[in-house]
Amino acid sequence: MLRSTSTRSRCASCPDQLAGLADDLGFLPLALSQAAAYLFDVGLDCVTYRHRLADRSRTLIDVLPDGEAGQAAAALHHFQHLAGTTRHHLGPDHPDTLAARHIVAYWRGKAGDAIGAAAAFEQLLPDRERVLGPDHPDTLATRKALTSSREEGKRRSVAQSTDP
Repeated sequence: MLRSTSTRSRCASCPDQLAGLADDLGFLPLALSQAAAYLFDVGLDCVTYRHRLADRSRTLIDVLPDGEAGQAAAALHHFQHLAGTTRHHLGPDHPDTLAARHIVAYWRGKAGDAIGAAAAFEQLLPDRERVLGPDHPDTLATRKALTSSREEGKRRSVAQSTDP
């Protein structure tokens, strides 16, 4: 599919890029079909597509236009609802409930409340340690996010105290 679509898009002249893209997508049929359709529909070349695919350092909030900070607040509201629903249906100690709580804390920070995010991560950490163990990747991610949120909260406090 990817190879036949590439003859109609701008990838026909780059078989090495096609092979690399297939490898990037793990040779998964659905991923290859979706990539082929996207390349054809948009007229994108493989090199650009692979660069976009490799750019995993940006998050949704990073690609929003300036002035869209309200999107973070909307995401926070959405995930607060999701966390409540998850807790209700799966229980407070289910790994998905813990993951939803992590996402709420993350979006609280993105919405500008670093101190509230740190408090949420601080409440979540002992639960993740108890349920998942202290060395589980999700527990480590929460520990790292707690540290980052605390640092961001301190940075903002210092910035606010130095403002006239």
